[in-house]
Amino acid sequence: MVRATRRQIFFEDREDSQHRPSLQEIENRRALRDGPDETDLTPASSSRLVDVLGTEYPVPDWLITEEYRDEVLGTIKSGKEGSVSLVERASPGGSHFLALKAYKDPNTRAFHRDQMYRDGRKFRESRETRAVARKSEFGRQLRAGQWQGVEFEILRILWAAGVSVPYPVEELGSRFLMQYIGDETTAAPRLVDFRPTISQAESLLDQIFDSVVLIAAEGYVHGDLSAYNVLVWEEKAWIIDVPQAVDLASNPHSMELLQRDLDNVCSYFARKFGISRDPGEEMARVISAAV
Repeated sequence: MVRATRRQIFFEDREDSQHRPSLQEIENRRALRDGPDETDLTPASSSRLVDVLGTEYPVPDWLITEEYRDEVLGTIKSGKEGSVSLVERASPGGSHFLALKAYKDPNTRAFHRDQMYRDGRKFRESRETRAVARKSEFGRQLRAGQWQGVEFEILRILWAAGVSVPYPVEELGSRFLMQYIGDETTAAPRLVDFRPTISQAESLLDQIFDSVVLIAAEGYVHGDLSAYNVLVWEEKAWIIDVPQAVDLASNPHSMELLQRDLDNVCSYFARKFGISRDPGEEMARVISAAV
């Protein structure tokens, strides 16, 4: 098997349904494993990958896992918590694109109301908790690591549950590879940049609400859902950007964040397309799925 090195990257079946892993469990399990080797870009070669919770996930047929070389072709977008680049994975038998998400330095990131999302997440040692509370350099690094680790694992869980999210391929330190949504000429546009017909808009809205229900059924809330965090490709709505996802049970702001997600979506579709939905009714449907 060919092992890619950092020189080749040029930068500018779910767990038992009776047990939904909390963000705390994800953090605890991550802390117990060895740190990632940022020079090794070779994923597992088997047909199943195992995450930090010991859960096995099938590898999609389209994913190349052997004899490949990865090369970053350019930046797709740059946002408040990081950037996403286009990666080509090539092998003797063919090639496909992936997306590489890289997080910004914790000193320069501008994630709004950070504490609201972190409530309910804890660190293993009291000194770590104190460092985060004091906002020391060590604390900022811990907090940044918490965001990036949670996003990858939450994507794994949601993808296995049938939520329309990009498939998470592999962690690479403060970066991770995931499924690229788009084709060789165009990346999938965000919902805010897409101009659907009314019938297409109605279908997209239904898909988004269905995803919110599935996410809640797994015990989570997206927490920052809007037209900026949904991609549209081939009439399918893809949910993206989940580093701030919160536990429905342990985060004291989860209901507020869920209501805000639904309000954002409903108001956008009403304003742009004249499609009226009652966020209160959607809230009831989501809560019933989470019980």
